[in-house]
Amino acid sequence: MGEASQRGLSEHDGGVVGEEDLDDVLGDIEMAHKVMAGARAGRFIVDLLNWDGVTEAIAAFGGWKRLEGSAKLIEETGLEGIAVDEAHFVLLKDAEKLKRRLVEGAAKAKGMERTAQNSLNDMWGRFKCGKVTKGGLRRNPGLGVIRQTLVEGNAELVYLGLGVPEDEDERATRGGLS
Repeated sequence: MGEASQRGLSEHDGGVVGEEDLDDVLGDIEMAHKVMAGARAGRFIVDLLNWDGVTEAIAAFGGWKRLEGSAKLIEETGLEGIAVDEAHFVLLKDAEKLKRRLVEGAAKAKGMERTAQNSLNDMWGRFKCGKVTKGGLRRNPGLGVIRQTLVEGNAELVYLGLGVPEDEDERATRGGLS
């Protein structure tokens, strides 16, 4: 977190956030949101790879070994350099290794996410975002931008949770199929 974010509203500048400080603070907020989004995305991928629906689909395809064989073939033939849209499939050439790396990365990212969240919470307090008045916003419009950026960024950090897949009979019973 940069100096302007750590300082917050200080008395020496009359409690007004200058344009340069505002840019620095917004950059810090954006970076914290990116760290949090990355950590949550990593957890989502780990959850997805371990989800029953994916496990069943992989089994129906012929298992991880068949998928790994396809990924190795893409790499061996050099297709990842030609068909760049498929290049990421090479990561599946060793599914267990990939899963381990993702789990380890998600565990490390959890601490980084916590640090980023604490930084955002600290900024919320330092810039008195919960106590912004109309008069304060007129005198210091940067506070409104900081508050809005904090709120909107948090709203974009939502990842879907994975549940138990329903079969078609269950959905039909609930009226989910036509």
